[in-house]
Amino acid sequence: MRTKNFRFLPAIIGLAVATLLGGAAATEARADGFIIIERPEPVPHRVSRRQMHFPLAVKIHDVTVQIKDGVAITNIDQTFYNPNNRVLEGTYMFPVPDGAAVDKFSLFIEGKEVEAEMLDRDRAREIYEGIVRRMEDPALLEYVGRSMFKARVYPIPANGTRRIKLSYSQILPKTGPMRRYMYPLNTEKFSSAPLDRAVVRVRIESTGSPVRSVYSPTHEVEVVRPTSGNVAEAVWERSGVTPDKDFVLYYDTGDKDVELSVLSFRDHDGGYFVALLSPGSFDDEKESVAKDVVFVFDTSGSMAGDKMNQSKKALAQAIGRLGDKDRFAVVDFSTDVRMLDRTLIAADEAGKKRATMYVEGLRARGGTAIDDALAAAQGFEGSDGRPFFIVFMTDGQPTIGLTKPDQIIKATTKRQKDSQRIFVLGIGADVNTLLLDQIAKDNRGDRDYVLPEENVEVTVSAFIDKISYPVLTDVEIEFEGSWVRDIYPKRIGDLFRGNQVVITGRYREDGPVAIRLRGKRGAETVEPVFENKFTADKGHGFAARLWARRKIGFLLDQMRQNGETKEVREEVVFLAKKFGIVTPYTSYLVVEDDAEILAGARQNGREARPGATPAPRAPERDAAGSAFDRLRRAQFGRGMSGGEGGGGADGAAPSAEPEEFDGDFREKTGERALRLAKKLAESSRKDKGTADDEAKSEEERVVLASVVRRVGTRTFYSKGGEWVDATIDADDLKKAKKIEAFSKEYFDLVAKSRELAECFSLGKNVVVKVDGTVYRVVSK
Repeated sequence: MRTKNFRFLPAIIGLAVATLLGGAAATEARADGFIIIERPEPVPHRVSRRQMHFPLAVKIHDVTVQIKDGVAITNIDQTFYNPNNRVLEGTYMFPVPDGAAVDKFSLFIEGKEVEAEMLDRDRAREIYEGIVRRMEDPALLEYVGRSMFKARVYPIPANGTRRIKLSYSQILPKTGPMRRYMYPLNTEKFSSAPLDRAVVRVRIESTGSPVRSVYSPTHEVEVVRPTSGNVAEAVWERSGVTPDKDFVLYYDTGDKDVELSVLSFRDHDGGYFVALLSPGSFDDEKESVAKDVVFVFDTSGSMAGDKMNQSKKALAQAIGRLGDKDRFAVVDFSTDVRMLDRTLIAADEAGKKRATMYVEGLRARGGTAIDDALAAAQGFEGSDGRPFFIVFMTDGQPTIGLTKPDQIIKATTKRQKDSQRIFVLGIGADVNTLLLDQIAKDNRGDRDYVLPEENVEVTVSAFIDKISYPVLTDVEIEFEGSWVRDIYPKRIGDLFRGNQVVITGRYREDGPVAIRLRGKRGAETVEPVFENKFTADKGHGFAARLWARRKIGFLLDQMRQNGETKEVREEVVFLAKKFGIVTPYTSYLVVEDDAEILAGARQNGREARPGATPAPRAPERDAAGSAFDRLRRAQFGRGMSGGEGGGGADGAAPSAEPEEFDGDFREKTGERALRLAKKLAESSRKDKGTADDEAKSEEERVVLASVVRRVGTRTFYSKGGEWVDATIDADDLKKAKKIEAFSKEYFDLVAKSRELAECFSLGKNVVVKVDGTVYRVVSK
């Protein structure tokens, strides 16, 4: 009998799920730290589906990591909750991170150290496979090839908690100049509810050279750098979440003013690379270049209320963070343009106090004279060798003076001076996003937007803080010794203290590469050269997805500014399908059997079986499809019209046919245009480096997980009750080798190939192509 994909229920970090299967005497619970539950009492023959899949949940999962000179000590603190009305006994197991060279470990349960056993890979594989056989659930196969910690846990009190602490140390491997730390955080298969809290804190110390690049391709970490350049901290913290991928962090050290490290990867389509460009010391006075800044602040009537109050607080904070060598001005505008002073003033204590008092007295009134305000800001005279930043904040469209966007863009470009950059911040849904995007692009700046649900003060402060301390300006990069192409971002611009630049691109051949950097430090031109090497490292598959995300963002941005073309649209669709990236054009087939469970929809009583024709779709989208549309609207600010676009022959990967927007792609104003502009600004931001979007909500995560999954560098789509490798076409399916799930042949393949084991862990029905052979796993 086939149970309906409960393996896809939302996960909890470190969760232990106890699953009763038809009269079994013992049940298994698993995650990165998982528990096998022993059941001395007979199991009732008639149990509800809820009883069959009740969980031991981890309420809190804290991971604290101390890294010093390449040695990492990981401390894990998990609190398990038993929702049952009787005491349970079990065995705690923890799969050791892949590649970790563990030299010691300790395990505490409720504060008492317990005897634990370290199992090697072969013995651990026997245990994993034994659980898979008994459960007929392949999820644990992803851990095949890893060692394991193992210890008895008793008692697990009824309706109570059990706290488990685990500590182990390891020497971190080096990838070129960088060290890599990984923690197994992929647990979404094993839970019925999200965690209350999940935290990973990593503190990096170097007794020699300062810590430079700190980079996570998997999670949006906050990097904090204390006063000492030899210490850095990276923090990822969420509540009410279900983590679904392992936590990976890279870092390097160095003594140069600027450091550049490269991570590379190659597949059958060629090479991909990620280059991390980081400033040197982080002493404000020593390293930051003196600058001129003009803050341009919209005080039109539409800014009245909380928006005005929060923006004023953010502006006052930005003024307070200016360096003693900086100069600045404040321009406010509505129907007319006003300013603190007609010349730049020194950012000393007296100047900041005067400006803060001026900002406190601003009031919202009148229309919106955007061009007049920009003209006033561009009219200030800067100094040779000093970067000149204009920070332009507005919440509306031009209503006074020049009002046509093309006229404003032309006038702004004509007034531009060599040292000036314009950084634009749009507040609310009434801004003309195309106008603001173009102003930032043409004037060597950047842009961001504040969504209606976001706090204006927090967003404005974060935006301004990023550009507060320039280290190098007018940065350019050249690659020597290796042919490269498709580099993103197209323009690097300026390098700021604490903000590394993440550069992606393609390369042709493995081997040495010299990377030449050019930039200005004040009036001085610097030109360091970095010797690196492109290598086909399979552990850096994220480089391909990050490059694809960057290129898609660039192409969509081009279409917004210049209009759609068939060729560019098809390229976006091709990349989106290959790498499993959500775009406004991409429609994935959402299959009821898998996705409706995840989206909370009811089953229609029919189950998709391998080779069977799925139940006909209703004219209106089902609950899961609607949820996916909501996801696209949340990310890109617009819905779609047209066909489902989900066809492929007999289980082939779903098609990603271009669909039409339900509005103008170049729509300028309104919430949909704002969200699309915000999304594209984020995807093209040079300091962003995650290879995959982090879901903004549990619904987003669940819907994405129902449609697309990744195993290593492979992308799988849900189609007809199967997870299908995106590289497979209809011809491949005709010669597919059928393998019965959990058969001897199945486990023989798992034992021989770690790659197949990881792919088979997706579910009971998987189609994958490895080394030219197509395997089609089918359930009984």
